[in-house]
Amino acid sequence: MEPEVTGIEERMARIEGILEQMNERFNHLHVRLDTLDNRVEALAGKLDSSTRELRDEMNSGLGGLRDEMNSELRELRDELGTEGAEG
Repeated sequence: MEPEVTGIEERMARIEGILEQMNERFNHLHVRLDTLDNRVEALAGKLDSSTRELRDEMNSGLGGLRDEMNSELRELRDELGTEGAEG
């Protein structure tokens, strides 16, 4: 009966070795996934910041353009109102 026990022990030792290798590989994958997750979060933060900056620049530029257009429209209305009163 001793050879059977030895055979089973050898098989168990091989299975344990395989499981240990799988565990090491999974740990390595876990570390890589964490690293990728951190990189994605950092990039998402940069993208969010850049989007905010671009939106602010656009709003600022459009605000100035809006003011300029309103001024031009007022002048045009004034000119048209003056011409209508003369004619």
